[in-house]
Amino acid sequence: MGALLCLVACDAQRHDGVVYIDGLTMGTTYSIQMHALPDQLDTAELQNRLEQLLAEINRQMSTYQPDSEISRFNQSQSTDWFPISAEFAGVAAAAQQISHLTEGAFDITVGPLVELWGFGTRITTQRPADAEVAGLMAGIGYGQLEWRTQPPGLRKRVSGLQIDLSAIAKGYGADVLADHLSGAGVDNYLVEIGGELRAAGVNPDGRPWQVGIQQPDAETPQAQQVLGLHDQGVATSGDYLNFYVQDGRRFSHIIDPRSGYPVKHQTASVTVVAATTMQADVWATALLVLGEDQGLQLAEAHSIAALFLVRKAGSGFETVISPAMQAVLD
Repeated sequence: MGALLCLVACDAQRHDGVVYIDGLTMGTTYSIQMHALPDQLDTAELQNRLEQLLAEINRQMSTYQPDSEISRFNQSQSTDWFPISAEFAGVAAAAQQISHLTEGAFDITVGPLVELWGFGTRITTQRPADAEVAGLMAGIGYGQLEWRTQPPGLRKRVSGLQIDLSAIAKGYGADVLADHLSGAGVDNYLVEIGGELRAAGVNPDGRPWQVGIQQPDAETPQAQQVLGLHDQGVATSGDYLNFYVQDGRRFSHIIDPRSGYPVKHQTASVTVVAATTMQADVWATALLVLGEDQGLQLAEAHSIAALFLVRKAGSGFETVISPAMQAVLD
């Protein structure tokens, strides 16, 4: 889930030498800013191609489309290999690798638990019974999913298994658009899908692209920290945009797949900077599930640039930064 601030873009418009493109995709919005474009570049044709790329990603990985590859896989009760596109297989493989590294803190099979807790299509502010959680756990777990790239396919070890790529697909989509822009000769751009960002070159002022990390729980959006991006991706995952309170306890949509329950720690958000937005996206979610203590240890072990915003007793937030993130800020 993205929580980064960036400038609002307009549909294929120019302003002060900057071209802005925006639209809808993946149940959210996307926007692109770019400047110093090649003289021969047709921006209308470019936008049309970008829309085609996004439509193809949705056809592969959108749970909102009943005929998408992922929807058909989820609907299937078979435990045989299910053929999918190479792109889908690559994203699933990346997700599974992070699941292994985090021992299940990141898990694309967690969707039914998110639904049970009232953060999916079923909206509720009443926590489920422990027995309901336990009943779902038998069909949850990244170890219940097999993947292969040749030929590309997925296989369920339990027939009712379902997957959801919402914590990685937006980052992947930003990378796809960025790669196409670079291939078209665009050297300076900022791509955003649902708050996940990928930057190349410099902004119109000749500086790294400036993006802000939103302060959690603020009544009006304001930046807690500003990052300068140059040929990098960044994503933020936070617990403060979707939650409910019952009997004095706060339940957020960040579900720990290992327990089946919302996280209980005080980490409000995690921002990750990486070479690709897909990697930033998936690691931001994984580290938020782990929380400050375990998450920081893992970030240090794998040289991940991560910034944790942790609720302090009383009010306010503490900023905890991994060594790799400190290098980005310096």
